Amino acid sequence: MSKNNDLPKRLHAIPKQTFQSLQSRVRSPLVLDERPAVARGTRGYAPLPWSDFFDKREMLDGPGDTGAFAIYEKGSGPVTVLLLHGGGHSAMSWGVFVNSLASANASCRMIAFDCRGHGETTVTPEEDLSTEQLCKDLKYICEHVLNGEPVFVVGHSMGGATAVHAIHDGYVPNPSGVAVFDVVEGTAISSLSHMNRFLNSRPTHFESLEQAIAWSLKSGQLRNRQSARVSIPAQLISCKRRDIKHNQMTTASSFLEELPQDDNQSDEHDRYLETTKSLDTQPGLQHPQIKSADDDDVYTWRVNLQASGLSNKFLLCPCLRLLVLAGVDRLDKQLTIAQMQGKFQLHVVRDSGHSIQEDCPDNVAQVVASIVNRMGALTIVTPKEPSE
Repeated sequence: MSKNNDLPKRLHAIPKQTFQSLQSRVRSPLVLDERPAVARGTRGYAPLPWSDFFDKREMLDGPGDTGAFAIYEKGSGPVTVLLLHGGGHSAMSWGVFVNSLASANASCRMIAFDCRGHGETTVTPEEDLSTEQLCKDLKYICEHVLNGEPVFVVGHSMGGATAVHAIHDGYVPNPSGVAVFDVVEGTAISSLSHMNRFLNSRPTHFESLEQAIAWSLKSGQLRNRQSARVSIPAQLISCKRRDIKHNQMTTASSFLEELPQDDNQSDEHDRYLETTKSLDTQPGLQHPQIKSADDDDVYTWRVNLQASGLSNKFLLCPCLRLLVLAGVDRLDKQLTIAQMQGKFQLHVVRDSGHSIQEDCPDNVAQVVASIVNRMGALTIVTPKEPSE
């Protein structure tokens, strides 16, 4: 009797071409996990909870029946530091920074929130990320969380642009200072090609949160592992693999080839392969049912990032002005002249990427803490009038 006749009848009826076409789309449920070891949870890349960084989280109902804003808070003091995250990020991008600010003995209350379309916030419409709408959202949150104290608004990237427009146009009550992290109008156009290349190379999905965290560090998006472990999971949502367009699908495996593998799990996988080979040659044994990879739960980006007058408004903000950059070459002409004239404070952080507060949280926290403590020493708080 030939080897093929020894195969179970169920397999006997399936054409060879069918198996070849399914090889990349199916896997047996007996395999513990055929994906890279990092997808299963490589040690050191496990997500961290928000409670490791903030004291409390509250959901503030949005205007009308439009959902709610996720708001995170830590510490107390005469000054409130209001933190605005960048596009595609979330309040968790400030997690390690607020711990660093607390360690620097900053006497302040720290508040971060997920803007619409980001993180845990459910306010609709999610896609309206216009400057005007973001400023209105900021004003709404200020009205509900502030108590008349001075406010130091700190924004990264998109959040920095929002902070400048909001303070300049009067959306923030009692502003005592504004700090913008790595956002300068003059470099915006020149950075578009770099940003487009980055977005095009970004994986469409990940097999696990651990894999996403590992990718963010290996690709250079972030340089601080602790921050990546709290920040990256908040940028992702769970979905089925079938929900991702196959013609646009890219994975993170190419970035992760050099990451350490779990030897015990690899040995177990090898033992499985030997077992399944014997199943195909033993008469009377039923081949295990094949499970489609389309049923897998994967993680994709919460926000689809496909890729005026900011510098002038920054210089006209009626309060202390701090600009934090990853390099002096990012200054545009107008800000270079203004910096020479002492119109704002400039702090340059070396060895940092775009997410300065994540890559070098202690460095930036020291600067912000010194400013906040000076503000607190001069503060006379006017209590907010009770609403009628």
